[in-house]
Amino acid sequence: MPRPSRFPSPRSPGLLAVACALGLAALGVLVPALVGAWPARPVDPLPAPQRWEFLPVRTHLGEHRALSFDGHVHTARSHDADHPAAGVLELARRVDLDAIVLTDHGSSLAAQDLDRAGYAGPVTALVGEEVGGSFGHAVIWNVPDRRGVFEAASESIEALGAVVRSQGGLVVLAHPGWWIDGNFYDPMRWMEYDALRRGGIGQAIDAIEIWNQVYYQPSRRLLDAWVALLDRGLFVPIVGNTDFHRHPEHELGLPRNVFFCPAAESDVAACLLSSVQAGRLYITDGPAVTLTVAQHTLGESVPTVPGAPLVVSLAALAPEGGTLELYVGHDIVQRFPLPLGERWERTLTVEAPASDSFVRAEIARATPVPHRTPFSLLTNPVLLDAPPWATSRRGPDEGPVRGPLGFSRRDIERAREREARRQAAQQLRRAR
Repeated sequence: MPRPSRFPSPRSPGLLAVACALGLAALGVLVPALVGAWPARPVDPLPAPQRWEFLPVRTHLGEHRALSFDGHVHTARSHDADHPAAGVLELARRVDLDAIVLTDHGSSLAAQDLDRAGYAGPVTALVGEEVGGSFGHAVIWNVPDRRGVFEAASESIEALGAVVRSQGGLVVLAHPGWWIDGNFYDPMRWMEYDALRRGGIGQAIDAIEIWNQVYYQPSRRLLDAWVALLDRGLFVPIVGNTDFHRHPEHELGLPRNVFFCPAAESDVAACLLSSVQAGRLYITDGPAVTLTVAQHTLGESVPTVPGAPLVVSLAALAPEGGTLELYVGHDIVQRFPLPLGERWERTLTVEAPASDSFVRAEIARATPVPHRTPFSLLTNPVLLDAPPWATSRRGPDEGPVRGPLGFSRRDIERAREREARRQAAQQLRRAR
């Protein structure tokens, strides 16, 4: 006689029903994960509506209004983010953004989510992706579907740029001062002159994300490297984004990009893209500014004569005060304390330098804020073009430049250090 079992038979209807239920539950979790759609968590609680005040600017081309956007935003289509696309758009409305770019990891499916939700709110939504390769990470804007072209993990910045530009999009080098798992090159090497100049391996990069809310620590070092490029006559516009994944851990729109559109321009998406390409924007987490040189604004080039006077017009509005620093090249030519929450204006004259240079502005914080940069506003430059006048801001056309080349000793040392940390963490997990 068989020994009675304490467990039900595998053929037991009750056990079979439980097994089927568990299997279906597992499929409900695994299938969305495999296709990149994790269960979304509502944005709750939503913050109170905010109102940001920006300043319009008048240039030689007429009146321009100021709009703002965040260009590095994740939805639940990213494996490490929480909220549905429609929820993120509602949050963007609450924090007074005019536009956002949805940049999920290797996925543009947020576009389908917005279509299904029938989103018709006031925030303009562009869709792109965040992709990785030998260059580190990049966010691509206004390319809602690259599927079938090539896999993100194996892309070079050249191949990526060719596809993105063929579809009318932009390539933005993301948080270049931060090492990403699996990389053996220092990501800042794609900010070197020989990489970014015309003919260089990074010439497809349209802008550099110099200020990232999550990876804010390298911001000053990145800013110094970017200014060094400007000194050599190479201009690649800068942007700042949040790298938003979840609320309230990340604050959408801090920092944000403020771009200028002609008063008659109604297409926010088109104006956003053209403003980024031109560098007609500044980055802020609170203050507003306008800067013109001889009635030319950010990203524009002013033909100059060495020694000639140049009229610089400034206006600012800093809700928490601060100090506005005006630069001509590397040098701070004026510092202005800003009144708390009041509009401030100033006009001054500077002397045109003997060679190509630039004018830009920063606003330093009145008091330090934990986990924030020491500056609360950065502008792109107004370029000063001394004779012989330049035809390109990507350096002279001296043929292909294939830098950055090979590994430096420090690259190898850092790769070994990171691998040692990874193995130590793996051993610790096994020990537990």
